[in-house]
Amino acid sequence: MRSRRGFTLLELLLVISLLALIMGVGAGLFTRIDMSDRVARPLVENALRSAHNWAIARGAPARVRLDPRTGSIDSEGLSVVGTWHFESLPARGAFGLDSLGEGGTLIDEGFQGKALSFAGLGSRSALTIPVVDDPAFDLSKGFAVRCAVRRQHGAGGSLLQIGGVVGIDLANDGSVSGWFTTALEEQNAAPRKGGRISVSTDPGAVRGERWSQLELSYDRRRLSITVDGVELAEREEDARVWSLEGPMVLSPGQVAFPGAIDALVVSAVSASETARLPQNFEFAADVPREIRFRPGGGLDRHFHDKPVLITLQHVDGRKETVRVQPYGTVE
Repeated sequence: MRSRRGFTLLELLLVISLLALIMGVGAGLFTRIDMSDRVARPLVENALRSAHNWAIARGAPARVRLDPRTGSIDSEGLSVVGTWHFESLPARGAFGLDSLGEGGTLIDEGFQGKALSFAGLGSRSALTIPVVDDPAFDLSKGFAVRCAVRRQHGAGGSLLQIGGVVGIDLANDGSVSGWFTTALEEQNAAPRKGGRISVSTDPGAVRGERWSQLELSYDRRRLSITVDGVELAEREEDARVWSLEGPMVLSPGQVAFPGAIDALVVSAVSASETARLPQNFEFAADVPREIRFRPGGGLDRHFHDKPVLITLQHVDGRKETVRVQPYGTVE
């Protein structure tokens, strides 16, 4: 019968030493692999594709914001958070945002079907919608308010306010004013309420006794007013919007708004989680701060008259480029 024998102590020590040597060499090779090479470019591409897809799927503008100082990447898009068409009272809104009470009266000659009118009513005819409790109504990063309005000839008043921080007013001469309240941000301090930023059109922007489509929009770059598809007033601004302090109120003034409103849509800018470039990468000095996509997914031609190039620089001098074509495709 053949005897069995195991390893000697010397043989075991030799095997263990060889394994330790092999594992040590392997670990050293892994430490030399720079995984940031495989992460930096996809981070930028994913953010761009996310904004492009948002603009296609929602038919709304979207953008990517790049910060060369911090290496941060933010994708943002405009999302509808409330719609009202005023076919009944109390007013029924999308997402369960119905009005409180029955301020105003319904008229049959609306922009689409019926409309809500305050013409000839008393000062307590306002319609209140409790949007302040809806977390989707975060307008801090930007907003768009669209509606159809018809005013009595030669009359004006306050059309609406949202949470006391966003408003639209019409004057007797047919000019339109829009405003929002800023949030002042200071380093190492909590934001505090700032003043109002406003913009106004010339007289005659809205004619009496006819329906006009208004839009007040703000994207932390510009505050603008559009009437019937034509931009009539704008000003540059980049402050955040102060948090809502109350409900949305239609005809919030001391005197009832002398006219009617219909097809009200409120949208808010929402953002994805901020991504950051790996430590070994940074944006080139000439990188665009914003890449904007128009509804449908193509690049916004007002801001980009040619394909957009985004250059990433490695600490060892290597460069990588991401290209966005006019139709929004990322290469």
